[in-house]
Amino acid sequence: MKIFVPLHYDDACTAVSQASTSFDRAVCRLDPKDEAVLEQAVRCREAGCAESIEAVAIGGEGCREMLHAALAQGADQALYVKADVELEPLHIAQLLRELVLREEIRLVLMSAQTSDTRAFQIAPMLAGLLNWRQSLKVTQFAMKNKTLKVSRLVHDTLETV
Repeated sequence: MKIFVPLHYDDACTAVSQASTSFDRAVCRLDPKDEAVLEQAVRCREAGCAESIEAVAIGGEGCREMLHAALAQGADQALYVKADVELEPLHIAQLLRELVLREEIRLVLMSAQTSDTRAFQIAPMLAGLLNWRQSLKVTQFAMKNKTLKVSRLVHDTLETV
């Protein structure tokens, strides 16, 4: 099974890069929430419930730095989709859907996306486009006998599904 981890891209990296006189380009780091998601994916792979982790970033040139960081943190592959314009959450979800289908992904782990103003729109849209089940605010998960067991936060209480 492959795990797909879409990463945030913040256009502020591009603005810093253009304003900078001492650097050719800005260094874009992984969002802390993306680091946590990637760490969970690595743990899942190490536990034997996944074969590989693919990180993906959609956006400007700064995405490449983020993908290098994701590879250094444990992702096996990195996919870069260049987008010179700001995309709406639905367009991002549609792009991700095409990548999920093309790469034969079985599990997508993602945090709130900067590109949807942290409104948590992309994950539900992607699940709807794929006709997949989804779980938001996941605190931990485990795979057993090809069944995913998820603990999530619901009204300040942990629920396991």
